[in-house]
Amino acid sequence: MKPGSRRVWAMTVIAALMSATVLLGWVLDSPAMRGLGNPTLALQPLLSFAFLLVVIAMLILLVGRRAAARLFLLLPSALLLLVLAHYTGLLDIGIGRLLFGEAVTRLQVRNDGVPPLGGVSLLTLHIAALFLLSSPKAALRRWAMPLASSTLAATLLLVTFTLTHQIPVGARFVGPSTTSAIPPLLLSAAIIFHGRISDPIQAFAHSPWYMLQRIAPAIIILTILPSLLLLGFREAGMLADSELYYLMALSNLLVVSILLVYVIVRATEQNRRFAARQAELDSILTAVPDALIVTGHDRIIRTFSAAAQRLWGCTAGEACGTRIERLFARTTPEFEAMLDMGSELHTPGSSNVATTTGRRNDGSEFPAEVRVGVARQDGEVVHAAFVRDLSERVSLEDQVTELGLQLMQLSRQNAMGELAGDIAHEINQPLAAASNYASAAAHVLENQNDHAKAVALLKEISAQVLRAGSIIRKLRSFLAHREVELHRENLGEVIRDAANLLLVGSRKLQSSLVVQVPASIPTVYIDRVQIQQVLVNIVRNAFEASEQVGVEPRIVICAREAGEDMVEVEVVDNGPGLPADFAERLGERFASSKGVAGLGIGLNISRRIVEAHRGTLTATNRSEGGASFRFTVPSAKAFTRAETPVPPTPSS
Repeated sequence: MKPGSRRVWAMTVIAALMSATVLLGWVLDSPAMRGLGNPTLALQPLLSFAFLLVVIAMLILLVGRRAAARLFLLLPSALLLLVLAHYTGLLDIGIGRLLFGEAVTRLQVRNDGVPPLGGVSLLTLHIAALFLLSSPKAALRRWAMPLASSTLAATLLLVTFTLTHQIPVGARFVGPSTTSAIPPLLLSAAIIFHGRISDPIQAFAHSPWYMLQRIAPAIIILTILPSLLLLGFREAGMLADSELYYLMALSNLLVVSILLVYVIVRATEQNRRFAARQAELDSILTAVPDALIVTGHDRIIRTFSAAAQRLWGCTAGEACGTRIERLFARTTPEFEAMLDMGSELHTPGSSNVATTTGRRNDGSEFPAEVRVGVARQDGEVVHAAFVRDLSERVSLEDQVTELGLQLMQLSRQNAMGELAGDIAHEINQPLAAASNYASAAAHVLENQNDHAKAVALLKEISAQVLRAGSIIRKLRSFLAHREVELHRENLGEVIRDAANLLLVGSRKLQSSLVVQVPASIPTVYIDRVQIQQVLVNIVRNAFEASEQVGVEPRIVICAREAGEDMVEVEVVDNGPGLPADFAERLGERFASSKGVAGLGIGLNISRRIVEAHRGTLTATNRSEGGASFRFTVPSAKAFTRAETPVPPTPSS
């Protein structure tokens, strides 16, 4: 329960009990109860009944049922229409005797039981205030407090007229006694306090309107104080009737003039401050590089900053009044969700950033990052979208990726250059064998004339030459920089060829590298060279990590099926393991498994290659020590003959 709610409930309940007491007095024929403590006065039962209905509507509103309260107010409104029809002569149904008619006639109740115009006016103001207070629109609810304040002031004025016996008034106008004014006073106060609680003042403390907003009900009530004082002087015989009427008019004129001057001065000061703030805000928005677009819940653009005009190439007049979707070539579900949600968007853990594609006024498109903030203005949800052009960042990322690929290419070429001696040794073996076979074949042909043996020797020469050519071809293919070419490949052969390339470059790996690929592994749909590049990079990292801690390297490459459509390749080592939080940053630039010695470029390129194959690259530490790198590639059986997937290049 909000602070002050108990006070509102107490005032409303007391008003209801006092009205019910009057009706109960008529039922029990109790003069004291139907006169609210004054046995000589009988309050009109119809007016008390109508007021009780209004108070019940207020209680319904306090429990949060605004629509039900508005419906309930139709009952006292209908009674008021009958009373007004009686006074205008349009309809005379004996309305004063609708309730307790016989008792009303016997007791000769004032005005024949018809509610007096003074009481009717108060009841009308109460009904209007409650209609406003129960409105779903905050702008209408704000009118309830001034109207209730006017009702409270009018009640005090009626009480004053009742107490000043020298003022000639008719029974049709003045009806309440002093005690009968308590229920409408309580209800008016309850409406004022409830309005403050349900719609608190949102002004800043330093605002010149702040104090005016807080004392607005008191200002309305104070306007009648001069009239009340003058009526008191008239009652004491200090003023004549003409002097009374003149001074009452003059006092009201002075009060209105003073309030008008106060409002004008405050409004001028507020407008000056508002203009200064608006100029400051405009200068900030002009300097901010991000475009600002403000929309309502209907997604209609209301504000279009200078940066937005430069970004989209259109003026604010052209953009305002149109829907925000017009500015984007396509939207993402995240972007749509941010525009649909209210202030709950900023709950802890939620995100208010989306990436989409904008469309300029000339039809060109650009990648855009959108951040959406939410505010409430006059009870309406307003979205402020900050849009940033990502064209330059995407271009830089593409350049960095391309440079990374070139650096990877250069590193492979440098590595091959350093290992040229070992490569020459490997190629020299089949060439030397071919030379020996050629000499033996020549000797056989010259001395033994054994053609069958010569043919066998010539076939050996061909095999050795082909072996040397195969070594050279694989090295050239590995060093080549080209586009992705997907083919059905035997994964075991791909892994063993990559292992052979590694063994050519390092004799230390001869006994450290183990390949375990079951024959049942299905064929895969990959770019052979690029997957070998991933394997070479991961195995080299594992070998270097093991050497850093001085242990005998043991690296195992294995493969297994991962579901129906993917095959998983795993590389495990016995090195020191991965740094803390490395698994979450795997593939980021400068996130290396080698600590400060590595740049992380190789793993970044490897991740992009795997993702280009619709797979994933992950890394974890093993419980028995060492690290495990896993990546997946698509199985060839996942594709039909009609479907030939061509994923983007890693540089895309």
